[in-house]
Amino acid sequence: MITLPAIRHLAQALGLTLMLLPHVSAAADALPAVGARPVEFAANLRNGDRIGKIRILGLLQLPSFSVNNLRFAEFSDLAWDDVDGILYAQSDQGGLFWLQPVFTNSYLTDIKLIKALPLREPDSGKAVRWTRTDAEGMDIINGRNGRKSDAELVISFEREPRILRYRTDGTVIRQYALPKPLDAVKNY
Repeated sequence: MITLPAIRHLAQALGLTLMLLPHVSAAADALPAVGARPVEFAANLRNGDRIGKIRILGLLQLPSFSVNNLRFAEFSDLAWDDVDGILYAQSDQGGLFWLQPVFTNSYLTDIKLIKALPLREPDSGKAVRWTRTDAEGMDIINGRNGRKSDAELVISFEREPRILRYRTDGTVIRQYALPKPLDAVKNY
């Protein structure tokens, strides 16, 4: 049986895009269950325990897998949208994942994958690639303003230093100019 990853690999090898293969594109929209596994924070710390003012609500071990040609792994940063209840996770390889925490009896027990999108280039709108994928830092704008669906993400990149403001669909709103000497990669 030919698997979806095999079809994607063949299409990429032939220089095709998944847009030319509608049955593959539709299958790519069906997101897999994450398969998160609750784990203890430490042998002497359990859910509900406190460390100072912090109360432990749960810890999950996340598996690594691919979805929509993006690796669900190596998350560099997280941003919480309090209004929409979405946890945005960015990966080192230029992926933007929409996650929804699942709580059972007030404790974190799982996480649901809502969307998996590539971060896009400002000029071409194409997915970031190669040395331009190393997203490192992220913050959210409008994540606590009371208005739904208007969050924006400010994301910094490491290998080719830059800071961009994104919509939550991965498209660029603007790129910020870095001050000298932060604009020179040799300074990192």
